[in-house]
Amino acid sequence: MEKSNHQENYEKFMEQYQDYYVDYMNKNEVFDSFYAYGPLSEKYWTFKHRILVCNLEPYDEREGVIKVDIDLYKEWIKAPTGIYTAKFITGLIKALNQENRDESISLNNVCNEELLSYMENIAYMNFRISSGKNRTADKIGILKDVRTHPDYLIAQINSLYPDMLIIGGEVGLKAYNELFNTNLKFDTTVILKGKVICSIQHPSKPRPEKYEYYNEKVIEILNCLEVIQKTQEN
Repeated sequence: MEKSNHQENYEKFMEQYQDYYVDYMNKNEVFDSFYAYGPLSEKYWTFKHRILVCNLEPYDEREGVIKVDIDLYKEWIKAPTGIYTAKFITGLIKALNQENRDESISLNNVCNEELLSYMENIAYMNFRISSGKNRTADKIGILKDVRTHPDYLIAQINSLYPDMLIIGGEVGLKAYNELFNTNLKFDTTVILKGKVICSIQHPSKPRPEKYEYYNEKVIEILNCLEVIQKTQEN
């Protein structure tokens, strides 16, 4: 299959990871990992909507440059952030495929294999380039990475040409606002420069009626996509 220009541009960007890694390690000697985020599989480039999920940080003990793909996500799906992100994305893609717009997103009985098959369609990143050492979010460490390497993170997001961004957590939205000089409000879904940006409660955070909340977010995204489509038609 012939590669799209977007895909070729991203592959060129990926080739620069080693240079970024060296630069990162020069400034952050206490860390020994660097996560190479991007499409979880090549399906990202052919799915009808390019979806980028932006969460906060990994909790991992791998060293060096770690490629984040569907094989690694098979490990991450065992943790709360991984499983709930996958459930939200599965519900969203089912709705995009017109499978369940008017139904609950609960997905309680969906096996990990099915969830992973939907996750193959997206790109995934954390705003923190390195790995967190604790199971609670290191807000200082996350924003330090954002402020140390803003040009890199902006280039990474732009090179993925996402049609929609799902941003997890208040710190995640703060990071995005700092990177792109925006003033988006937490827990809202908006259209910005032709893209849908959906800010959600962090997927690991317990909340009552979680699936009802996810379903509301999916509907907000679908409504924004309809507005974009009508605008394009006019």
